Amino acid sequence: INDKVVNNFKIFPNPSNGVFNIKFTSNIVQDLEFRIFDILGEELFSQKLQQYKGTYMNKINLDKKSSGFYFINIKTQDIIINKKLILQ
Repeated sequence: INDKVVNNFKIFPNPSNGVFNIKFTSNIVQDLEFRIFDILGEELFSQKLQQYKGTYMNKINLDKKSSGFYFINIKTQDIIINKKLILQ
């Protein structure tokens, strides 16, 4: 189901020095929410995409955040896809 709803979910570079890119493709028209959390669960970034279809790409800057693990997820009405990001 992931490939039908969202595919090619990439975070690069990973590990990162704080500036990184998020890229994914929504294969159908859908509402999406893209979020970044720290290891304590604090939301650092959130973006909602309404009735979105196509390739999404965004450069994110977390260079003021501490080194460590961060979590990135994409939520649709059907699934949640999670990825890890390492800040050096």
